[in-house]
Amino acid sequence: MKTSGLRTALILSLSFTALTASATSARADTAARSFGSKACTDQEKWTFSDAISGESREEMSSFLTGKVSPVRGFAEGLSVRRSYPGGEARLFAEYWISRALYKAKLYHIAFAGFSKIVSYAPEAEIVGIQLTAMDCLNRIHEQYPAIALPKAGYTNIPLLLNFPNREPAWDYTTKYLKVQMSQGASKSETQEAVKFLKGAGAYEEYGQALVSAKQNQHGVVVQKLNAFFARPTVPASLQKNRDYAHLVLARSLFTLQKFELGALEIAKINKSSNELSTALSELSWNYLMDDKLTEAIGAAMSLQAGGLRKTFSPEAPMVMAMALNELCQFPESIRAVSQFRRSYEKSYRWLGRWNKARDFALYNEAVKFLRKQSTVPERVATEWVRSPVFISHQDEINLLFTEKNSSQSLGKSGSSEQKKLAGSVVGMVTALKPKIRTARSQMKAGDNLPRSLQLDLASLRDEVTHFKRIRSAAGTWHMILKNHDKGVPTLEKSLVAQVEKHLVNRSERMFEQLEEIAENNQLIEVEIYNGASQDIIWQNAHPEYKKIAQQMNADAKGQSAEKVWNWGRAPAQMDQDDGDRVEVWEDELGSFKANMFDNCSSKERYLAIRKSFR
Repeated sequence: MKTSGLRTALILSLSFTALTASATSARADTAARSFGSKACTDQEKWTFSDAISGESREEMSSFLTGKVSPVRGFAEGLSVRRSYPGGEARLFAEYWISRALYKAKLYHIAFAGFSKIVSYAPEAEIVGIQLTAMDCLNRIHEQYPAIALPKAGYTNIPLLLNFPNREPAWDYTTKYLKVQMSQGASKSETQEAVKFLKGAGAYEEYGQALVSAKQNQHGVVVQKLNAFFARPTVPASLQKNRDYAHLVLARSLFTLQKFELGALEIAKINKSSNELSTALSELSWNYLMDDKLTEAIGAAMSLQAGGLRKTFSPEAPMVMAMALNELCQFPESIRAVSQFRRSYEKSYRWLGRWNKARDFALYNEAVKFLRKQSTVPERVATEWVRSPVFISHQDEINLLFTEKNSSQSLGKSGSSEQKKLAGSVVGMVTALKPKIRTARSQMKAGDNLPRSLQLDLASLRDEVTHFKRIRSAAGTWHMILKNHDKGVPTLEKSLVAQVEKHLVNRSERMFEQLEEIAENNQLIEVEIYNGASQDIIWQNAHPEYKKIAQQMNADAKGQSAEKVWNWGRAPAQMDQDDGDRVEVWEDELGSFKANMFDNCSSKERYLAIRKSFR
């Protein structure tokens, strides 16, 4: 491209400024303040006040609808920002710049920009833009929970709630509350957040339930979450929390000894949920406490089948052993204890060696496991990688690499777009010059250029303006990317350190849990053998009992067959000997029940039958 052509274009554009005006559409109805809806989505729409120029409205619309690139959007926003020292128009420009970075998938840089916007003291003219930026922060945090929401935004919540469109502030408060609680926030801090949620509907119910559960106010938890689930619709950001809400409600119901209702809540948890193994383990315990022994066995046994058998659920065999012992099914109870040893011996020994030596990084082993290159026992490794902390931090680490690739490709596309605009300008000048010469030769003194040429010149002026803006923005764009890239190694190191600390704590708990369960199993074994010894003596004294007991078990199975369907055989370890088979059914609600008859009550029925024939 020849420099002279571009210079001519600039001169032509300036020469006819007085004759032309930018072709813009009429403004839409204005509002008291500018604000956006469905921020940082493909459906984002804006309502503008008079502070935002018609040109900015059109350019923003073109950007949001994908007619111009993120680089072009960044340049346009930066140009507006440079034109205003403060006020609504400048803050809108800051939002525009951050929104362009968001669209470019440079989420960390965009997050920093949105955070700055929400940190300003809320004022009437800018609060709509602040709430829109807060909506974007919510979306980024929802996708990448390890990216911490800024405290400054939370500090401004009371003021932001004085204005319309409060949902972004409620959503932000709920997310901030969850982070606070995970970090051990004080009672006064969590109560403050709940106060901010007053009148927020589903947000208030969910937030109050979380805080009440922490404070052992289980009646309040039940009240709030029942109201939460009774709503025909809840905000999309809360939909992802439904499984966890069912688990919280179930725990409170169990504590209130409403075991049947708690079990129904557990049954509502999605079978693909990360909460399922925890829920089933808690369900088995609470069935045991409620003396629903066959149900306790079924819930515990479900953790030993399918994909769940790879999860770290060491309490399940212990619950099975205790429940089977209560049913006087002593051989099966001993098998459950043996199953614990077989299933968790490898994990126990590995954790024991690690706990003693601690000479390697657990994070590296977790990554190797995901790549199928690790020797860590599967139950241990799956407990690591299904952890919300590991998942969220690893997602952010992966994002750092994605952003690096994006910034490189965007830099190239920005350079290409600048060249394309320059070429377009030169082409327009080349076409216009002979037309203008011809028109001038036919014009009388004082005549204006024909309307068609005025419009062509207006288009040229717009194209030159955009070229100047994108050229001027190039330095700022590269500086922002460079500064971000400088901080990436430090951020990545910090994220890895946080995950490592979490995995160490989690592994310590796993090792302690296995040691505790192993000790408990020894006590259970003593009780089992005492009961088994008495059972042998009793059955030797009543040789005909076994045949009658089998018939009673068949009758019981027939009575329950209409309510449940056969979910499959027990694991091979639990079904090695002849005699009574352990089966599991899953009913239409998704709960589990084991077909294991009560040998203790069967003895009482047997003695009653014998007595009736005397």
